[in-house]
Amino acid sequence: MSSQHTPADGTDDRTVQQDNELEALASIFGDDFQDLRCKDPWKVKRPPEVHLCLRPNGLSTGEECYVTVDLQVKCPPTYPDVPPELELKNAKGLSNENLQNLQSELTKLAALRCGEVMIYELAYHIQGFLSEHNKPPSSSFHEEMLKNQRRQQEKLAQEEQQRMDQRRKQEEEMEKQIMAEIQRREEEKREEKRRKEIAKQERLESMEQSVAANSALLAKSPPSPGGAPPELTEARKAIGNRRRTTSNTRHRRDTVNEDNHRSQELLHFSSSTFGELVVHRGKSLGASERLRRNVYYGFEANSGDFAVIYEWSLRWNKKIGKFFTTQEKGRIENCKKQASREGSRYYY
Repeated sequence: MSSQHTPADGTDDRTVQQDNELEALASIFGDDFQDLRCKDPWKVKRPPEVHLCLRPNGLSTGEECYVTVDLQVKCPPTYPDVPPELELKNAKGLSNENLQNLQSELTKLAALRCGEVMIYELAYHIQGFLSEHNKPPSSSFHEEMLKNQRRQQEKLAQEEQQRMDQRRKQEEEMEKQIMAEIQRREEEKREEKRRKEIAKQERLESMEQSVAANSALLAKSPPSPGGAPPELTEARKAIGNRRRTTSNTRHRRDTVNEDNHRSQELLHFSSSTFGELVVHRGKSLGASERLRRNVYYGFEANSGDFAVIYEWSLRWNKKIGKFFTTQEKGRIENCKKQASREGSRYYY
């Protein structure tokens, strides 16, 4: 009577093979062996899944271990008839290229050993591979790493220097544009002043010619019994108009000269926020009689920024004596604080 093996019998054989292999691995590797099924919260029977911490073979006492790797094996239910899943973890001292080569060798070896237990043989192969590559890191590798770091730092420093140079060029270009605009406006003012002077001179010459013509006409005409002739009256009017025009023009020129002098005035400020400031005071923007305040254009000499300058005229009662009272001192301090707040708020 022939015996027949049922599928259940094949499963039992594989289970026995798996259990026997795990017992052998635990005995050989000791603390470096771990059955991951023990961590399952539910004790459900499943195929083996183990973790091995592997080092080079044949290390003598005092010999340094420069390379290590962990092997994690997950067996399918039909193991060893089917190769298990292999994963290398926590590699130390191995390059990526060496690790890929080892993984490829393990895959090929597992395919050749189908039908028999193979975890120990795979672990032994890994230990032999580690023994071949158990070498201290070369000093050239360390030097290359330092050299790369220096090159990276030099590159960053060069990029930062280029950014600073670019920013400096932009600031210089902006300053040139501002100075060119200021010079252009000054040229326009001088040209306008020159045109006004020429027009004024032409009016004076025309008036003098008219007065000379009237004087010549007066010399030829007989005297009028009723008083001064009309021509003489017109000549006198013309002379009076010329005098008034000359006086008014001189007054306007003096005023313009005063404004030009004020526009070229250089002011020095001291601020806790901006430090020492040197500002060119320019044209007046307006005045407030009620606040006794004047407003001017400003140009900061160091940074090239435009500014607005506020000027207050503080007037005191003539009855104030040589020594201030407490109330008068308080008013003076309040005015100073108000001026300080206004100055710090409107400067930009």
